[in-house]
Amino acid sequence: MKIAIVTGASGGIGAAIATRLAEAGWVVWLVARDAAKLDALARRLGSPAHALPLDLCDPEAAAVLLDAIRAQPYPVQLLVNAAGTQHFGLLADQTDAQLDAMLALNLAAPMRLIRTLWPVLGADSTVVNVGSVFGSIGFPGFAGYCASKGGLRVFTEALARESGRDGPRFIHLAPRAVDTALNSSRVAALNSALGNQVDTPDTVADALMRTLACRHREAVIGWPEKLFFRLNQLLPGAVDGAIGKQLAIVRRYAKEKDHA
Repeated sequence: MKIAIVTGASGGIGAAIATRLAEAGWVVWLVARDAAKLDALARRLGSPAHALPLDLCDPEAAAVLLDAIRAQPYPVQLLVNAAGTQHFGLLADQTDAQLDAMLALNLAAPMRLIRTLWPVLGADSTVVNVGSVFGSIGFPGFAGYCASKGGLRVFTEALARESGRDGPRFIHLAPRAVDTALNSSRVAALNSALGNQVDTPDTVADALMRTLACRHREAVIGWPEKLFFRLNQLLPGAVDGAIGKQLAIVRRYAKEKDHA
């Protein structure tokens, strides 16, 4: 029996990933804060799905999950860290609470969860950390989010090297813009104004399934985002120029109010 844990399972990307895994025969443990949404998803997926409402920013949450996993007899073969949050705005306008929330859920929570679950993650296990192209391409209006996702990307890279041949496999999955409730009305308007391609959660879930089937350690979703990802590593000045042309538009939407 194949056991998968998906965090952020009540949200768009997490729910889509959980659905794809269930369709592929995985027994999925659904983890998120919203108990009602988790229960609804578990009912839709059928009896192999288990809903476990947890706030991953609670320092005790990882231990609760570990106890639940140890109470069942099957090994964990997949952990997908898809929980995340985002606050769009210029840094000068961001609050401490917004910055702390992004670092806590996007970076500290998966770090703590992987460390706690390490005893049940063996050489046959895979850990997928769902990051963002903004974890490799610093973009104005998303400085705090970029910092949290950039940290997650390097954390994943470090763990892949730390685990060696006898530890879990680590994958960093980097979507571009995705149509989820995580995006405010200003982010949606910004993407439209910049002509950005916005993927569906199902697109991300499909990319994850393809990545699991190969041996890649990192997958960047979308074009030209893949090109910008590589250019930013090799020729950051070229990316500076391209994004610099968009700065006035970013600042305008960053200063607007969200629409209900």
